[in-house]
Amino acid sequence: MIIPRKTTVQLIKFAMVGVLNTVLSLVVIYALMSFFHVGVYMANICGYAVGIVNSFIWNKLWVFKKNEGTVFREIAYFLVIFALCYGIQFFSLRLMIEHFSINSYLAQLLAMGVYTIMNFVLNKCITFRG
Repeated sequence: MIIPRKTTVQLIKFAMVGVLNTVLSLVVIYALMSFFHVGVYMANICGYAVGIVNSFIWNKLWVFKKNEGTVFREIAYFLVIFALCYGIQFFSLRLMIEHFSINSYLAQLLAMGVYTIMNFVLNKCITFRG
């Protein structure tokens, strides 16, 4: 199966945004906990919230280049797809560890792959289609 060049470029950009989100989330979490003495769970929520906002903006404008459209519709789909993909990622992680006895580090990596591919495909085909 040959993947079109445009889709390949989008997937690479999508992965780059994912790395940026991870770094940004970690910086926010660390800063909130270290400098502002925010609790671990609130810092985690804030870090992920910043990552999700960052992800939406970069994916809309840079990865999928969707400058038109209903932003509220896109945000709603983006959040639903995030929750769906995260749930499937978490389920696949537990399945690999608890039922297939896969090493937990390897299972984390594989589950992240499941999340990334599903998230890319669903956002490309639903949230930012066209």
